[in-house]
Amino acid sequence: KKKKKKKKQSQALPLPGSGEGVGELMTTGPKLVLSAFAAQPRSSFLEWLAYHRAIGATDVLLFTDRRQSGKQPLFDALAAAGALRLTPVAVDPDMKEEIHNSALRAAAAEAGESGGYGLYLGADEYFCILNNAKSVQSLMRSSGGADVLS
Repeated sequence: KKKKKKKKQSQALPLPGSGEGVGELMTTGPKLVLSAFAAQPRSSFLEWLAYHRAIGATDVLLFTDRRQSGKQPLFDALAAAGALRLTPVAVDPDMKEEIHNSALRAAAAEAGESGGYGLYLGADEYFCILNNAKSVQSLMRSSGGADVLS
């Protein structure tokens, strides 16, 4: 009797917010520092964090309003558990400018890291990979040696 080979199906990434398959996607590879600014924790933050960990974020740097330092139990608990690094900052009164300022802070922090990639997102934005890469690291490897994607 001959065994039939099962055709390997390509598995698409779950849609952000769906919560599907997050545990199946964990990856290894070069370091990926994910940075974001969050003024207040939202109910979707844990899912956001889990999704980006699943697609390769090895380190999460979260900028928060220094006036709220110690007053955000979710962020404080995640930092105490080692799930992210909290960085309280002086917030610009113009929130649009604060997003730009935090992106610059993230670039400076990522430049101090070695051996990987950096990604800055809003705490409500998802980085979607629409090919078979399944992780940011795999996506970068499949991009022909690119150092930057936009």
